[in-house]
Amino acid sequence: MKQKNVIGLDLGSQNTIIYNVIEDLVVFNEPTIIAKNKQNNQILEIGYLANKLEGRNPYNIKISKFVKNGLLHNREDCLNYLKFAISSMHLEKLVRNSTLILACSDDLSMVHQEALISICKDLDISSIYMESISKLTALGSGLNISNMHGNLIVNIGSGSTNIGIISSGELVKGKTIPIGGDNFDIEIVRYIRNKWKTRIGLKTSEQIKIKIGTLDETQEEKFIEVKGQDLITGLPHSFVISNKELINPLTKVANDIIFEIQQALEDVNPELISDISTNGITISGGSALLQGSRKFYQKSLHLPSFTSPTPSLSVVKGMKELLNQAKYKEI
Repeated sequence: MKQKNVIGLDLGSQNTIIYNVIEDLVVFNEPTIIAKNKQNNQILEIGYLANKLEGRNPYNIKISKFVKNGLLHNREDCLNYLKFAISSMHLEKLVRNSTLILACSDDLSMVHQEALISICKDLDISSIYMESISKLTALGSGLNISNMHGNLIVNIGSGSTNIGIISSGELVKGKTIPIGGDNFDIEIVRYIRNKWKTRIGLKTSEQIKIKIGTLDETQEEKFIEVKGQDLITGLPHSFVISNKELINPLTKVANDIIFEIQQALEDVNPELISDISTNGITISGGSALLQGSRKFYQKSLHLPSFTSPTPSLSVVKGMKELLNQAKYKEI
């Protein structure tokens, strides 16, 4: 590498991570959300502080989530978000004239690739390398992907899931589906609305999922108090639910992911299928932290299942290993 600095960028639907690859240091990791003044488009907050405003923002403040289902939906908001993050964290020196490793969806279209590249160039980055999320996940999970044996990688993010088959150090087949952690949250909202006649927000749903959500029917019963709005009276309403209640709605989403994995494996070479039956499936991404996930996918797919040591950071950890191998795909 000629450049002094090498940085990684994982632009996720839930969080954006800026990573100092050489020093193996996450320098920014906050929600991918921006709050701006509706009248003049001035940025007011990004990340955690903008996230706190969501659902409580005054009429003159617009909240924007510019990455949806793993895809960029607003170039200007994305560029302003990154500039604000770099400035507020005093990362100008790290970013300027650096080499960037950019994590991308497994089947990202050329249109979206070009949009991301143009944003990065506006940040005064000198060289840009793009790599698939599945390959980075495999490297960040500690897998040896340089041999000719196939590995199945499933990275379940917030807005999308990447399903990839890696062999001989490269992505053999990859697909990105618009199903992820957000869908688990939506199903909890729907369940509580139908069963308890109560309306809750997605943030409340996410906290319920994190605290007691499970895909494991054998897990010890846990309870949590839920506060929302009674759909009949319109008044505040609170009640207690258990993790056992949530298994069916959460399993519905997990089964959708299972179906997509099965579809991805349908026309794969028999030799690779044989490898995968031995090597199993590596699960990563933030939603891999949902309790009972490894056991559920193992039982449903009849494959050995493993969870990445650092599910939420496996992609950026893979960038470090990629740098060590010095193998890049230049754009």
